[in-house]
Parts: sequence; C-alpha cells; structure tokens
Amino acid sequence: MTRLNRFPPVAEAVRACTTRSSGAPPRRHMSIVTTLTDDAYRRLGAIIAQVQSRYILRAPPREVFEPLLTDLLGFTGSEYGFIAELLSDPVDNHRFLRIQVLTDISWDGPTSRIYADHLAGKRHVEFHNMETLFGAAVTSGTTVISNDPANDPRSGGRPPGHRPMNSFIGAPLFHGGEMIGMVGMSNRTGGYSSELAVFLEPLFASVGSILGGVRLEAANRVAEEALVQNRVALVAAEAAQKANAAKTEFLSRMSHELRTPLNAVLGFAQLLQLDPQKPLSPTQALRVGHIERAGNHLLAMINDVLDLSRIESGTFPLSIGPVDVRRAVHEARALVDVAASQGSVGLCIDEPTVGESCSFVRADRLRLRQILLNLLSNAVKYNRFGGQVTVRWRCITAEQRVNIEVNDNGVGINAEQLSHLFEPFNRLGAETTPVEGTGIGLVISRRLAQSMGGELCVKSEKGVGTTVCLELPMALEEGELSLVTRPAELGHVEMSGPYAKHTVLYVDDNEMNVEVAVAILQSRSDLRVVTARSGREAIEAAHREIPDLILLDMHLGDMTGLEVRRQFSLDAALARTPCVAVSADAMEGTIADAKRAGFRSYQTKPLHVKSFLACVDEALRDFAPKQSSANDRH
Repeated sequence: MTRLNRFPPVAEAVRACTTRSSGAPPRRHMSIVTTLTDDAYRRLGAIIAQVQSRYILRAPPREVFEPLLTDLLGFTGSEYGFIAELLSDPVDNHRFLRIQVLTDISWDGPTSRIYADHLAGKRHVEFHNMETLFGAAVTSGTTVISNDPANDPRSGGRPPGHRPMNSFIGAPLFHGGEMIGMVGMSNRTGGYSSELAVFLEPLFASVGSILGGVRLEAANRVAEEALVQNRVALVAAEAAQKANAAKTEFLSRMSHELRTPLNAVLGFAQLLQLDPQKPLSPTQALRVGHIERAGNHLLAMINDVLDLSRIESGTFPLSIGPVDVRRAVHEARALVDVAASQGSVGLCIDEPTVGESCSFVRADRLRLRQILLNLLSNAVKYNRFGGQVTVRWRCITAEQRVNIEVNDNGVGINAEQLSHLFEPFNRLGAETTPVEGTGIGLVISRRLAQSMGGELCVKSEKGVGTTVCLELPMALEEGELSLVTRPAELGHVEMSGPYAKHTVLYVDDNEMNVEVAVAILQSRSDLRVVTARSGREAIEAAHREIPDLILLDMHLGDMTGLEVRRQFSLDAALARTPCVAVSADAMEGTIADAKRAGFRSYQTKPLHVKSFLACVDEALRDFAPKQSSANDRH
C-alpha cells in the first residue's frame, strides 16, 4: 500500500520497544509507557482523533474505516489487515465476520473480481469459518496473537495462492459489553506482542464505539424507512381496499344486470325446446336454437369478462390442493366430445407410463378443469376437418413440476399473431370467421395458471398447428380430493321424482324472472308453486304456506336474500326448511355469504332448466321426512 510508511519513526519506535519472540515473557504495560517516545503516543492520539472526527462529521462508514486501517497498518508496520463487523446468520444463528474494509491481497482473477465488487459495494466479503485465527478471536472474545501461523493449530490453513502470513494479531471490538467486530493485521516484521495489543487498546475501544454507532444508525435508518413505508403499504392499502371494494360492487351489479335479461332469453328458449305438449316445428326449433346459442355466447362473454376482472382485482378465490391430472383431463375431454365429433376432430389422451406416473398437481380443481376445457375447446374450434388433438402430461422431476400439453394440427398462427396472443379481446383475425369466441379465454387461462404457481405458454406455426404447455407444481401427496359434482354438471338427471305434491316458494322482485321460474317448476306435476315479489311478501307467504322448499333471490327490493333467510332461521317452523339461492349475482363473495347464512346451494341465472330441476329434486329428497308432515296440510 502507498501509505504503509506514513509514520516510519513511530513504527520503528514501537517495533524496537515491543518486539519479542513468541516464547519470551510478556513485558509489563509500564515498559511501553517508559520506553515509547512521546511522539508514539501523540501519533496514536492523532489517529484516534482523526477517526472520531470523521465519524462525528458523518462520513460514510468506508470513509471512516479505510483511512483508519491504512494509518493502523503504517503505525504498526503491518503488511495487510481488515476491520470487520461480527454478525449472526438468521438461518442457523452461527456467527461470522463481514468485512468493512480490507487490504487488497487478491492473488488471481477471481479474487481480484471479489475485491473489486467489495469496493463497488456489489457484494460482501465474509469469513464464516471459525476454525481459523480470525475465528479464535471471535470464539474466545480475546486478542489472539500468533507469530508462527504455519505451525499454529488454530490457523486452519489458507486458500491456495493466498499471500503468506508470517504473523497475525486479531483484536475483538466491543460496544456496550458486546463483541461487535474485530481488527486483524498480519505480517509485522518481528511479530506482535501483548504489550503492543495493550498499547493499542484505546484505539480499539474507539473503533468499537464507532462501529457500534454505525450499526445503531443503520438500524435506526432501517426502522425509520420501515415506518415511512408502513405509513405509505397503509395509505396505499386503504386506497387499494376501497378501489377493490368499488370494483367488486361494480362487478356484482354488472353481473346481476346483465344476467337478469339473459335469464329470460335462455329460460324461455329452453322451455320452448323441452315442452312435450306443444313441440316446435323444425323451423321453429332451428330459430329457437339460434336464440339459445346466441344467448349462451353472450353469457360466456359475460362470464369471461367477470372472471378476468376478478383475477386482476385479486378477488378471485382459489382452493389449492392436490388434483388428479388424469381425472381433470378426462372431465374436460368429456365436455368437448360433442364439438369434436361435429368437426370430425379426433381426441387422443397420451397418458404417462407407470414408471413416469405423476398423478397429482397442486391447483384449484375447478379452475384447472376450466383451463383444460378452454385449451381443448380452442384446439377443436381452430382445427381442420378431420384433424387431431392430443393431450399428454409428464413430470419434470428435478423441478417438482408437471407439464401438460395440448397439441393440435390445426390452422396455427404466425409469429406476429403469436406476439399478440395474450392481449384481451384480440382474436387475431378469427372474428371474421364463423368460429365464435371472446378473445379472453386464453388470457384467463394463463392468469389462472400463474395464480396457482404455474405458467402457460404457446408454440404455434401457421398451417402446421399449435401446442399449449401448462406447467403446474407437482403435488407430492394425494391428500384428500374433493370431487363433488356441482348441480350445473348434472344435465343427465331425470326431471321426475317419487314425491307427492310439494310446495315450493319462489321469491323474486323481477316479473320476468318469476315467469321463467314458474314455467320451469310447473313443468313438473309434483310441484305446487307459490310466488312472492319482496322480502316482506316472502316472510308472510312462508308463514302461511310452510313450504317444503324456498327458492330465494339475493337482491329483493326491500330486503336482501340474506336478511330474509335470517328471518326464517328465527322461526321454529321454518328454520329447517331448505333454502336455495337463485340469483344473477355470480360473485364468489356473495355465494360464500349465502353458504355461511345457511343456504343449501346457490343457482346462478340464467337458469339451466335440467340442472335447476335437479337441484330442486336433491333438496326435496334430502328433506323428505319434513316434507311428508308438511304435505299433510295441503
């Protein structure tokens, strides 16, 4: 270093008065006092004053300790050294030294880069091995001197290429009775002595105090920044909470307002198709089919827009657990079999062999099926007549992931179109073709995958086909799988029941909705339908009729469905009567509130006739004992 000989007279005086062999008896501290020149004390005092001044003037830690180390090396005639802070690793609580300043002792390219990064503040140089002379000072909490490191059992060796170490002194630094750091110096001609260590104690004490102050200031800065940030993560959180609440309210209203008219469109279309007494002519059936398909397309678009908005607002609930990939794939395939047959598209499931088996992923079961259904539907819709779709899944064992691929040999897309694939509502020109779609199904699928800790990517070539890769975390254990089928999936359930006449109370403030529901329910000869158009009417009708089942809208003119259900629960005669929510509000929060309030199930409008009647059948079947006694009144 360029400043090693800054104080040559002092260094010589200290060397002359303190040098001794490692086996010589230690000299008394008084010998230094009587032998060292006044200049040595003056220069030591100057070093202490300078380091204190730099700290008082609030210089950065490096600007405090770097000149100090240079002066200390020059004062003692040492070749190289370091000043380090003592820390504890939060993982296993072991202590280690983190270097504040260090002499450049790099000996090759890698160590030169480490030192350069240290100077630039890009990385910390740390000593974690306590089986060394450095570590001996840490573990003992006392000054360690070795004038023959090569044969010292505490040395622990040096890395290959490290600069020779002929002598060493390591002095612990204390602040408030706690060891917080260490000064280490090496290669002083003639070695080090305990007298020199004692002579330097005032300097070490000062450095310990300064290092303690630096640590305290750093902790205060972190605390202050955290306080400021907390005041800001609070203000922002309150604003975000209000924004999310407003968005949720908007989505709830939009869901209700858009689904309500669709309930009439789709409800009456289904009733016309299912009426055995007045069957439609072929032309009428064709036209009603057009109405139903258009209504379902609009409903799908509404559902997609609401799903995307809920995902983006963070209000989309997920129930993560082990999901059987094979079952999810086969369920999704069953839902697209008809469309595939109509387009003469083959569906092939390429299952892994027994040795490659990876049956479960961590996901939300319904959302995984939603993704797979979307991918399979796209692969069928955008395929060619007589094309092929293949689904396969394989383990990525090293990463504990499962990769599910949906491959088709359809029309494909070019590189330019691929770059816009995940833009909402961008159908990449497909809007000019007869193929229906919203342009956001793939966007929703990707965001759902990401929400479940996975990813979705697409590879495609124009005229060759498309491969969509869905990657999800592997589930290490099967766990308990909930495979309950929702009523909306029970389209095959028969619409007849073995019951006597049952009274069903239907409550809705929308006249068109009432007409649709009554028409659906009266298609069954075993049901007697009573209606109410407000919460108050519902309570009066329920006490008068003592119904076997109550179908209750969630947004009435004078009360909410939750409030009406609460009134029923307070009446002994009605407390056990099953209540089913029937609402155009498809928000998960509203559905969850209904379940907590005691609603048996939740049917969303527009109503699917078969699944709606299946839900009615199920509710009446489960409460048959009560129904029998109630029916005696009618």
